[in-house]
Amino acid sequence: MNGISFLGLKSTDSPLRWVLPVVPGLCSGRNSLFGGVGVAAGVAALEAASGRSCVWATTQFLTFCGPGDNLEIDVELSVVGNLVTQGRATLRVGERVVLVIARARNSPFCTYCKAPGMSLDSTSTSLARMAVSAGAAPR
Repeated sequence: MNGISFLGLKSTDSPLRWVLPVVPGLCSGRNSLFGGVGVAAGVAALEAASGRSCVWATTQFLTFCGPGDNLEIDVELSVVGNLVTQGRATLRVGERVVLVIARARNSPFCTYCKAPGMSLDSTSTSLARMAVSAGAAPR
């Protein structure tokens, strides 16, 4: 199961726009969307729009939303390069911006970002092995 189906994200006519119906299961005991759910929804929308996995993210939380809200996610791909794509996702309810996410994604062939077929969990270990095999002294 991918993040889109797990979260219940809905696609729209535009590949750069998604909607997350906020349901009680995505909210805390205070009836506000869990912050991680908002971040995950934005990342999933960015990855779907770019076709590239996320390498890093920074998020600015501005306000809350809760059950019954439809969180609209607008994706902007600011820079689309051969090795790196940078983008932003703005998540809002109506005119109210809830959070903004800035992301960078890498090409599957970007060896200094992530070796082909390698999971992000193993990146630092594999990069250390690559450095040793390239002649760097192990630490």
